[in-house]
Amino acid sequence: MARLGGDEFLLVMDSPDSHDAPAELASEAMKLLREPFQVGDWNELFMGASIGISLYPDHGRTPGELLTNADAAMFHAKSQGRNTWAFYAQELTEAASERLELEAHLRRAMERGEFAVHYQPQWDTATGQVTGAEALARWHHPEQGVISPGRFIPVAEESGLIIPLGERILRDACTFWEDYTRRTGHRLTLAVNLSGRQVALPDLAERILAILDETGLDPRLLELEFTESVLLEQHHGLLRLMQTLKARGVQFAIDDFGTGYSSLAYLKDLAVDRLKIDRTFVQDLPDDENDAEITAAVIAMAHNLRLTVTAEGVETEGQLAFLGRQGCDQWQGFLGSRPLPTAELETLLSAERHSGAGTSP
Repeated sequence: MARLGGDEFLLVMDSPDSHDAPAELASEAMKLLREPFQVGDWNELFMGASIGISLYPDHGRTPGELLTNADAAMFHAKSQGRNTWAFYAQELTEAASERLELEAHLRRAMERGEFAVHYQPQWDTATGQVTGAEALARWHHPEQGVISPGRFIPVAEESGLIIPLGERILRDACTFWEDYTRRTGHRLTLAVNLSGRQVALPDLAERILAILDETGLDPRLLELEFTESVLLEQHHGLLRLMQTLKARGVQFAIDDFGTGYSSLAYLKDLAVDRLKIDRTFVQDLPDDENDAEITAAVIAMAHNLRLTVTAEGVETEGQLAFLGRQGCDQWQGFLGSRPLPTAELETLLSAERHSGAGTSP
């Protein structure tokens, strides 16, 4: 940080992780500057600030260009009423403002308990019977209504809020699943997603075991899912996690398989139980020849490794018929059911139990 002269200061941020990082730093700086200053024997003094942000190389390739454009952005911030920040590019300002506003809403939502767990059923391809369900976070904002996971999950990941959110979803899901299992005697698998941030926690295994002990859920009914990117980035952490939890009977699955860069050696080392074929390979089945060949190859490879396979995003009878011919073990998707709140899920499962037959199309 340097003083350029008068009341102007320059802050250089080396290699920010994303376009949001400078905006977060600017917001934090302005928050701190709003606190009153005690100077000598004077009364409290209050300061304001306007901050302009330019990014290399988008907004300049030389120090002079970057300073000039940051200065222009600062004057734009002043024109907006001062005590704010702005990027040199207006679209970045809007995107970062929306993201920071969403993060603030997300923090309040955690405090107010605005999140609920919905469950998407999973079916056995051969018998048509429900074998379990995947727990999914749903945010019901009091003013904006349902906020898409595609909007709030990335923000939760970047801000670190995914850690308390993931823990809350796991606890709520395990609580409901244990209660349902105890009342009905119906033993189904509960699938819950793990983020890279969670897997990086050195005590994640202990946290999960504490939730299982607290809720009383049989660990053999829990299946934890992680993506291929988490597999590559957190390989050693996953290895420790799985060694601890598999000893208690917890199962593991690789989610969105085929969209990343998995190593078959990792599959062997980690001893996962299931591969989940990503919906991008399923959506054009059976007409797309490439997707059909890839899906068939993944199923055959998984079976050779003694893994079960679940296909995601199944929406048509044609897709399901193709998966059945290839020997895919299980599936989930809108053809069977959208993600359901607990009451609707119980209605579906009750209908299946009393009919004595599968509810799958």
